[in-house]
Amino acid sequence: MTFIKNVYLKNFRNFDELNLDFFNGVNLIHGKNGEGKTSILEAISLCIGGNSFRPGKYDTYIKFNTEFSKIKVNLTDNYINSDVHFNFLKNKKETFYNSKKISLNKLQKINNYIMFSPESLSVIKSGPEERRNLIDELLKTFDIENVEIINNFKKSLKSRNKILRNYKKEISSYEETINVLNSLDELFLKYASDLTYKRIEVINKIIPFINNAFQYITGSKNVDISVDYLISSVQTNKLSLPEIYKNLENKRESIIQGELSLGTSLVGPHKHDIQFLFNGSDSRYFCSQGQQRALILAFKMAQIVYHYGIYNKYPILLLDDVMSELDETKRHNLLNFLKGIKAQIFITTTEFDLQNQIDHSSLSVYKIVKGKIFTNRPTEVNS
Repeated sequence: MTFIKNVYLKNFRNFDELNLDFFNGVNLIHGKNGEGKTSILEAISLCIGGNSFRPGKYDTYIKFNTEFSKIKVNLTDNYINSDVHFNFLKNKKETFYNSKKISLNKLQKINNYIMFSPESLSVIKSGPEERRNLIDELLKTFDIENVEIINNFKKSLKSRNKILRNYKKEISSYEETINVLNSLDELFLKYASDLTYKRIEVINKIIPFINNAFQYITGSKNVDISVDYLISSVQTNKLSLPEIYKNLENKRESIIQGELSLGTSLVGPHKHDIQFLFNGSDSRYFCSQGQQRALILAFKMAQIVYHYGIYNKYPILLLDDVMSELDETKRHNLLNFLKGIKAQIFITTTEFDLQNQIDHSSLSVYKIVKGKIFTNRPTEVNS
C-alpha cells in the first residue's frame, strides 16, 4: 500500500509554511472556504501524479509578495520510503524524486491518485475536453505506459499545430507547409490512433464496473449504463486499431484545407468526445443533475475497483468537498463504499460533523484556520 507520510509547503498558495504528518487511513480536513483545504490536496496531486487538478500557471502556486514556492511529499510503499518535491519560481519549475531531478513524464509513472471533486461530478454537462480528460486519467491508472502514449500524441500535436500556425501567419509557403505536414503526419496519425484505440479499449473494459457501481450508489437495478466513444459524432467503440488509423487518415485528407485556413489541427483524439448513455439515451439531456453526478461517482468508484483488480492495491484517493454535492443516500453509500477500501483517503469539507458520519477503522481529523492546522485523532491509527 502506498501512502503519504508528510506534506511540507513553503509559500504555496495562501500558506506561509506548513509541515503536516498524515496517516494511512482517512484524513479529514475541515474548515471554512478559502482556508487552504484544496491547496493541500493540490500539493499532493502535484507530487504523486505530476499534475494539478486545478488550472493555472506556475506563478499561481507562489504566495503573493514572495519569490518562490516549494512543496514536498514523503511517501512509503511496502516500507520503502521516497520523496517528491517541486520548486516553483516565476515561470519556472524544478521537480525532484529522491533528491534527483526528474521529468514530469517519469514522475507520472511512479504514483497515481483518483480525484473526486465538484468539477468532476459535473463533467457530463461540461465540454468534451473535460470528458476526454476523465478517460485519460483512467488510462493512466489502467497502465502506466499509457502516460507515454498520451504525451507522445500531445508533443506530435504541438509540432503539427506550429506548422499550421506558421502557414496562417505567412511564415511558410503552401508547398513547404504541405511537404512538412506529409513528413510529420505518418507519426502523428500513429500516435493519434494509438491514443484513440487505448481510450476505446479502456472504456469497453470498465463499462460493467460502472453499471455495478451505479446500482450500488443509487439502488437502481433496472438501469443500463453505457459509454460511447465518438469520432465526428459517430460511435466507434468497435473499431480496430487499423480501422481507427484509416478513419483518421481519411478525415485528415478531407479537411486539410480547413486546417490550413484556421491554423490548427482538426483531426485527432483532441477533437473526440465521450457520451454517457442512461438506458440508451444521452445523459446530458435525459438525466437529472443528481443522476449525472451519480453516473460520474459510479465511474470513479469503478476506476478504484478496476485499479485494484490490475495492481492488487488501491491508489490514493482525494475527495475535495464532494460530500456537499451529494444527497443523503448517495453520501451514505459512498462513505460505506470507502469503508471497505484499504487505501489512504483525503477528504476536505466545510462540515465539521462529517467526521461523525465516517465509519472507518482509522480516522484522523485536521481543522484548518487561517493557514494553521489543528489535529485530532479520535481513532487510533497505524502510521
